[in-house]
Amino acid sequence: MMRLFYPNEVRNYLKNYLKMLKFVLIQENIVFHPQKRSEKN
Repeated sequence: MMRLFYPNEVRNYLKNYLKMLKFVLIQENIVFHPQKRSEKN
C-alpha cells in the first residue's frame, strides 16, 4: 500500500494553506474595509 500523505506532510500543507488564507483575508480587509466604513459614514 502506498500512502499519498504522511501526517507531517498534511500538517505542513494545512499550515501553508492557513497562512495563505490569513494573508488573503488581511489583504481583503485592507482593500474593502475603508470602502465599507466610508459607505456607513
